[in-house]
Amino acid sequence: EGQFVFQKPAPAVTARIPDAPPRGSLAVTATVPGVEVWLGDRKLGETTRGGTLLAPDLPAGTYQVKARKPGYKDWTRMVDVGTGQRVELAIELEGPGYPAVLRGADGAEMVLVPAGDFWMGATPEGLAAIRQHCKQNPNIEYCQSGHYDRNELPRHRVTLDAFYLDRFEVTNALFDKFVRATGHRTVAESEGGSRVWFRQERRWQPSGMKGANWRAPDGPGSAAQPTHPVVQVSWHDAAAYCTWASKRLPTEAEWEKAARGVEGYRFPWGNAWDSTKSNNFRGENSASTPVGSYPQGASPYGAQDMAGNVWEWVADRYDEGYYGVSPTHNPPGPTTGTRYVARGGAWNNGAALSETSRRFAVPPSGRSNVLGFRCARNP
Repeated sequence: EGQFVFQKPAPAVTARIPDAPPRGSLAVTATVPGVEVWLGDRKLGETTRGGTLLAPDLPAGTYQVKARKPGYKDWTRMVDVGTGQRVELAIELEGPGYPAVLRGADGAEMVLVPAGDFWMGATPEGLAAIRQHCKQNPNIEYCQSGHYDRNELPRHRVTLDAFYLDRFEVTNALFDKFVRATGHRTVAESEGGSRVWFRQERRWQPSGMKGANWRAPDGPGSAAQPTHPVVQVSWHDAAAYCTWASKRLPTEAEWEKAARGVEGYRFPWGNAWDSTKSNNFRGENSASTPVGSYPQGASPYGAQDMAGNVWEWVADRYDEGYYGVSPTHNPPGPTTGTRYVARGGAWNNGAALSETSRRFAVPPSGRSNVLGFRCARNP
């Protein structure tokens, strides 16, 4: 389009092509994932754990780099990019002053989960593994309780304030300390028994057993190992312990974020199942292990055993449709419901029941040798 004018060149005039402007590149990393990075008024992207944001073809010059993430102070830096130069820039956001690790009143180590948002729940495609598992095992308890094939829907964005979570599940040694200090008597002890999972006909089956409690988790003759997670505790027992320790049970949203991080991992360590990174089903010899036995399977924030070992109580009541009406900021869980939520899978489960989005509905008086807990607290 447009006009073309043809003109004879003047004698001895040589056309000259302008030199291309000198260029360089900028590579940005951050100590925490999910940081928005801006180059002037242009958004460069968001950081990932261990990843690099690259602006590969920048004209040489001075740029303002800005970074921000909810719960952290905004960060700004002027950067000079020279010709042919790759500038490496590491962003270290300043948080609200909370230490990364602290000790609770019970002496348990706790890890910080910073403020921010994450994707909670699953997509319909993300439920393929549990649907296939229940198709193959229709008689197992999980597949018969609730609407397992849709209770993680819809996947939704949730924003949480910063909180601390126990690095490990509460152990028998810590629970013994609580009982000695308070005289607490568990539901299993008061009622004279509990459920014990055992292997029969190549499947794990629950059975009521007299004398089973947290001191004898597998029934009379068994003994609680000090470094193993405490089991045979009801929701009320778990809540009582956390209150004694000046803590609380984590909300369902807090538990899930601590397990999967802002990347939305299927398992605490990533999206691919790895049986060497958690205590899950290993045949006839399946049993709980000392907490922290699989450090390579830690979550993005350093919490361990969030897949396998034992299911963990959370604070929330269970409602299959809650995700569709959940508040986006610090969801507290439903106000009504006869069951509570347990998370994380146990030593007698495989990959399908150990995904970070999985939800298990249990009566608050429920207890067994595959169900324990950990605590949370506000900064």
